[in-house]
Amino acid sequence: MMSEFERKERVISTDLSKEHWYAVEKLGSLKGGILKITLMDQDIIIYRHSGNELVALEDRCAHRHIPLSRFGRLSSDRLICRYHGWSYDHHGTCTHIPLHPRGVERFSPPPGIRSYPVAAKYGLIWIFPGNAILAGTTELPVIERLEDPSITSAIVDETFDAHHSQVMENFCDLYHEKLHERYQPFINSTLIHYKTKPDGLDILYDTQFSRGLFLKYFLKDFKKNTRVLLDYSYPHLSLDFEGKQELWIFIIPVRQNRTRVLAFFLSEFVIPFTGITMPRWLSRPITATLASLYSRTFTREDRVVLKYETESLSKHKGKPYYEVNPVVPELRRIMIEKDGKMHNAQVHVSEK
Repeated sequence: MMSEFERKERVISTDLSKEHWYAVEKLGSLKGGILKITLMDQDIIIYRHSGNELVALEDRCAHRHIPLSRFGRLSSDRLICRYHGWSYDHHGTCTHIPLHPRGVERFSPPPGIRSYPVAAKYGLIWIFPGNAILAGTTELPVIERLEDPSITSAIVDETFDAHHSQVMENFCDLYHEKLHERYQPFINSTLIHYKTKPDGLDILYDTQFSRGLFLKYFLKDFKKNTRVLLDYSYPHLSLDFEGKQELWIFIIPVRQNRTRVLAFFLSEFVIPFTGITMPRWLSRPITATLASLYSRTFTREDRVVLKYETESLSKHKGKPYYEVNPVVPELRRIMIEKDGKMHNAQVHVSEK
């Protein structure tokens, strides 16, 4: 059996599986040009062709491998490299090579760059970085409450200098509230139970809203004591605060020790002291304020401590490691079992 020390050493070297959809950017960030993102060490460009359909391609020209995010331009349905004028269609196939008598015809098969399945949902851009054949049978996450007209939402975009496993552990371990002295949304958290499932882990905590939390005046049927159900459905996480609020965590593994998170806040607010559901035009700025406060206080402290944790794990490599929250070893076990380094190597993706 793997010791906790060995499990920790192993999990911080894992990759997430490529056979899932990953939210990579807010749809509003795509303003008509070429957008660059990085997912699992792969630089990818995203744009819309003339039919307004999203396109995701490898960020390189097949000729000299220079980045098309820097040297590409859009012309109708073509993506053109400004270096030597090579043109690509929305499948990544090179369709025109100027200054050569036979152009593309001299190559068989024609040169090209990899294309990725891409989709838009919930105001986010999603990419499937694995075998494209599997994309059509792999579901995107379903956030049912977004369809509820009484629910308002806001998105927070965070970047951590830490491995994706550390970030997920941080979100699932509610016992680190001592870190957040200036702003504690929850206090006195207690693990009730956890249960493994085929693709993840269900975790239940008892917790309390902090006394100074202004949000309590806007929540329907507010109670200081509450329960939070964490649904870790690999590789995504959702937190449900007894139906009053939801938080969805979408992990974006950028590089080995760099992880972005797109977090969805969902809330149903009421007009204080009335119990009447607040109209969206009024609840939106409150949700946005809550999300901004979360980013400027709560996650800022998490970003700092995870950066130090990453550096310390490298500096003190080989020294004993102890864990007291039983949820964390289970998370690590799941991530090791689904290690993308192992599974991704078994999937042969046909690239142009």
